[in-house]
Amino acid sequence: MNEQQLSDLWNFASEFSKIKEEEQKKLPFHLNLVDQLHINENAHSRILMHLLSYTNENGKYVFLTSLIDLIKERLSGDFGKITIESPKITQEKERIDLWVMDKNYAIIFENKIYNADDREAQLSNYIGKTLKHDYNKNQIFVVYLSQYPKEPEPQSWGEYKDSFRSRYVNLSYCYDILPWLKDKVMPCIECKEQFLQSAIIQYIDYLEGLFKIRNIDEPMNKELQKLIIKQFDLSEKSDKECISFLREKSDSINEVSQQMNKMIEDYRKNIYETWKKKTAEKYSKLEPNKVSEGSGKGWVITDVTFDNIDGIRGKRAVVSIGCDGAQFYSGFYFDFNLPVQDRELIGSTVERLKKPHHDDLNQQEHLPHSNDRKEMYKSFDIEQFDEVYQHFEETIAIVKDNDN
Repeated sequence: MNEQQLSDLWNFASEFSKIKEEEQKKLPFHLNLVDQLHINENAHSRILMHLLSYTNENGKYVFLTSLIDLIKERLSGDFGKITIESPKITQEKERIDLWVMDKNYAIIFENKIYNADDREAQLSNYIGKTLKHDYNKNQIFVVYLSQYPKEPEPQSWGEYKDSFRSRYVNLSYCYDILPWLKDKVMPCIECKEQFLQSAIIQYIDYLEGLFKIRNIDEPMNKELQKLIIKQFDLSEKSDKECISFLREKSDSINEVSQQMNKMIEDYRKNIYETWKKKTAEKYSKLEPNKVSEGSGKGWVITDVTFDNIDGIRGKRAVVSIGCDGAQFYSGFYFDFNLPVQDRELIGSTVERLKKPHHDDLNQQEHLPHSNDRKEMYKSFDIEQFDEVYQHFEETIAIVKDNDN
């Protein structure tokens, strides 16, 4: 793409954004609670966990059965051998997004709705963890959930890719999960299950908003398409010519987008390196102190560790900044190497972390959340660089005051 073509593309993108902004102002009032909560991948996994755990009055796992049936329609593999008996369904246990473990099978669900990168040997590690629960390899299945059809990175599989061909499926939220919710789940919900019905309606609407296919968006979409037709004189072209032309333009736009995304990641890495350097310099006198070498997508970016929390010898805790590709997290947790009972979120330090910050007019807890991995954390928008680092330092100050 030459300089003039790039300039023309930029001018068109500016006009496109202007029209979109004008059309959005015309949209009717619309409130979706899921939209307002700015949920992350973990929250999507929790929604699916509760949905798949649902049983009817006869004790049947109707939605889990329905999802397995959907996979069987898509894939003539070993999924057909699955018989649902008494599954145990967990979310974020041993870092696995969603885990279905039954008598004779286990299903690993890896959730990539926001297109986060695969961590190194991620699926391979999850398969290894499942093998330790007395399953053999042929009893383990993998479901990779993505926004649009997207395969795992080859390195994620380790040595397992070829051996899992008949026990692996990619399901996209756009073309699989959303239609499944609308066509299979909603019709099965009884009228008396009004809260379940309301929750699924909201979730369906959220996903339709994510993919820009809400009915209320139709007038805006038409206006934007009119602009595209006018800009590129598509009305004078045949259908085949339009397809060819739009595909070529789409490829050019994607090329520009890829370069911009690469630049964004480079700038992000610069910020992360600044955080690591600042953390190491400012907290180097705290022993022990560790700065993570993570890339900032899917794991810890920087952290500080403390020993002897609450005066208990060997009670080690970690204060960290993490990122899942969609949000930042400023968090606190007890070292994963400690026994499970010693990782419970209790003690004077934890109680201090729960209290509102003195500058918080809304009186929200400093670290309001916890999850199955026994972590306290506060989430931040992916662009809130200053805010998340400031919160990280405030957490360190609170823990340091209690560190004996």
